[in-house]
Amino acid sequence: SDFCEILRQIKDGRLIVINDSAKNINSYINEEVEIIISTIPFTLISKHELNDIIKISSEKLSNKGIMCQILYSNFFVNKLKPHFNNVSYRMLLSIPVEFFYVCTKSS
Repeated sequence: SDFCEILRQIKDGRLIVINDSAKNINSYINEEVEIIISTIPFTLISKHELNDIIKISSEKLSNKGIMCQILYSNFFVNKLKPHFNNVSYRMLLSIPVEFFYVCTKSS
């Protein structure tokens, strides 16, 4: 996508841009990661795929890692909590309203 091409222009060896299903992250990255930034539209994917993606993301994060997720709904806290020790979110006042979730494995 165009967005991925823009991100690839950032010259930082720590940044890995993947334009594929999040379920395939282990095909690209073998080690744990410190941060996952996601805009996956959870409302548009099946519950099974949603649970797989959240589980894989949690497993890929280091113990001090953070997963950031932007969604248009605040209904996903209960989907994230079984996989993370701490889940918080903030409402971003925009049109449409967005919710910025921060999930961590450590308390």
